[in-house]
Amino acid sequence: MTIKHLNNLISIKNCKIVLIYIGILYLATFFNRYIQTDENWFGEQAYWLVNEGKVKLKSLPFILNWTQEFLVYHKLLIWIGAGIITVFGWSVFYFKFFNLVCFLTTLFFIWRITASESKRFQFVSLILFLTIPIILIKSFEFRPEVPIMMFGLGSFFFLRQYLISNKVGQVLVGGLLSGLAFLTHLNGAVFCVSGFFLLLYFRNINGLAFFSLVSISVCLIYFIPLFEGNNLELWAYNLKNVPSQDFSSAINQNIFETIFEKVSTEHKRFFWDESVAGISLIFILVLLFKGKFLWKNYKVLLLFTIFQITFLALLGSHKAVRYLMFHLPFMAMIIAYAWREIAKLGKVFQSYLLLALAICQFALFSRTAWQITSYNAPQSQIHQEIMSHIPKASKVIGPWELIYNEISNYEIYTFKSYEYLEEKMPKPFTQIQLTQKIASLGIEYIILDTKMKEDKVNHWFKNWEVDSQNIYQEYFKNNNYLILKRHSN
Repeated sequence: MTIKHLNNLISIKNCKIVLIYIGILYLATFFNRYIQTDENWFGEQAYWLVNEGKVKLKSLPFILNWTQEFLVYHKLLIWIGAGIITVFGWSVFYFKFFNLVCFLTTLFFIWRITASESKRFQFVSLILFLTIPIILIKSFEFRPEVPIMMFGLGSFFFLRQYLISNKVGQVLVGGLLSGLAFLTHLNGAVFCVSGFFLLLYFRNINGLAFFSLVSISVCLIYFIPLFEGNNLELWAYNLKNVPSQDFSSAINQNIFETIFEKVSTEHKRFFWDESVAGISLIFILVLLFKGKFLWKNYKVLLLFTIFQITFLALLGSHKAVRYLMFHLPFMAMIIAYAWREIAKLGKVFQSYLLLALAICQFALFSRTAWQITSYNAPQSQIHQEIMSHIPKASKVIGPWELIYNEISNYEIYTFKSYEYLEEKMPKPFTQIQLTQKIASLGIEYIILDTKMKEDKVNHWFKNWEVDSQNIYQEYFKNNNYLILKRHSN
């Protein structure tokens, strides 16, 4: 095998065929896409903001004061969600479609950043990015990472244009987009800081001043609602005590210990699982193979990426693979630049090693697409059918995704509350203890899905077994759901 063979393999024609295949797989996974847990979290917050004027999580009692007001929310995402509900109505599809628009805008920015390169190079960059399994998963999921990725990449695009043209409008837009990334999620601050240090590195003081003015102004919008009454104090308390997060331990640690731990464990994010391990390995290899070349020829791109990685490690709320998405468009383009240079120099082994890894990632991507389609189902219709067995306006606890589209017809609660409560308990709830606590809220029906049969977290109804002493008894059952009803006495 020679470099000529490689060039024939990665021809424009073959790239187009691969992109068509990728597009078909993406579209296939969008049909009846399953509802991810956090889409319930964010969707419900937006729902109550529209219907009661405050962000709330009424389905999660006993956790801080969330049923009355939830202050630690991702403001821009929830405001956009509220706008979607107001304009289009209540449906998880509309939320997912918004995320898809952000994803497509990210592709547009990749195309524009690489516009001066050949079409083949642009195609390769898109293929490397699109075949990352986590991108396929998150591209149609209502969460903040894709919008932040879009804002962050857009901010970089305009900052790079500013460094070339020195037009003030470019740096202002860059500052605006980095601020919007922060407003979408606090971890979006990495783009504000990365943009600041990029301009500082090039000693562009005027640009630095304009960028900082705009980005800081937009970031401050996040804090405006917190200056009402004692909201700021409540926000800080909630932030420190959010269940399943490590804010409290980080706050109580020595700052140097915290910094060391954050930096020394950042590799875990890159190799969290197979959804990102492939692209991470390729990225590290091209840095080893062509780090000096990249620094010399694509310094702005490489430097911004280094700043991102560093500041996410230092400032990120916790280690989670989903935040690696902030880096992925940059990593894909860096790989494409390095790979092209490796092939140009005739490095056969390195070129085919990268190709082999890219093919492995492509295979994982295809498998991920198949897995997603196997999970997909017409959720709203399923929820409507199961809830048809329960009188309207009843108090119900069950799978959280029942809020789509039944939240306006029933008072819906989720088992997530009890999962959070157990985190601080010496022993987990027994089934009897759980149902007694559920009954204290006046909940009439418990809905169990098939996942509850073997769920290690929501473990209380293993194999759908109901304790004979339980105050709830079987009411309705089919292959997918078991409904329990509280005794009339």
